[in-house]
Amino acid sequence: MPSVNGVYISVISEDDILDEYAIENLDDRTVGCFVPGAPDKTFQILLTNTLNLQGVSVAIIVDNNPIGRYYLAPGQRLLPGLYATDSTLRPLKFRTLVFEGEIKISCA
Repeated sequence: MPSVNGVYISVISEDDILDEYAIENLDDRTVGCFVPGAPDKTFQILLTNTLNLQGVSVAIIVDNNPIGRYYLAPGQRLLPGLYATDSTLRPLKFRTLVFEGEIKISCA
């Protein structure tokens, strides 16, 4: 589970915590990871603040798209989706990646 300074993040789909791969601390305040998705399934983000501090600020980015900034009290907070309006919650959903033509992938 990726963590930075006492704040942990997990990705949950169908009531299971998903495995994270290639966890990388990018700097002293940023952590990144890869979570394989299942096309068209929804997921939730679980944030855990183990610090005894109120108002810890966390910014979440998925696929280079900012999801939002959240202020956490100690404990856990589940993010089931994004608010499209003040009263409409849009679930987070894994996308399908479609390639057209020849694909060349190299790994360093």
